[in-house]
Amino acid sequence: MRLPHRIQLVTLAETKDADFNIVKTWQAGPVIHARVQQTAAGEALQNQRELAKTVINVTVRYRTGITDDMRLIYNGDTYEIDGVVDKSGRRKQLAITATRHG
Repeated sequence: MRLPHRIQLVTLAETKDADFNIVKTWQAGPVIHARVQQTAAGEALQNQRELAKTVINVTVRYRTGITDDMRLIYNGDTYEIDGVVDKSGRRKQLAITATRHG
């Protein structure tokens, strides 16, 4: 399968500040080859405001550790990962569904 695009995975990390308070930050992870297809675009209401919404399907080679707690960056836009599925059940490819709001 041809994977002509690049995405960057982003994970949520917890650290402690000088006062020992837990601080959550997003940390950049690896850049990987992918195939990205836009599947939907529209608008959604959030707190009485209309926001643009874009949904993409991303196909990558199988790798462990990608979860729906992560984000991905594609073409400078940040997407929330909604779901990750092993496409064939044979650990060859992952199908990732992700949404960008705003």
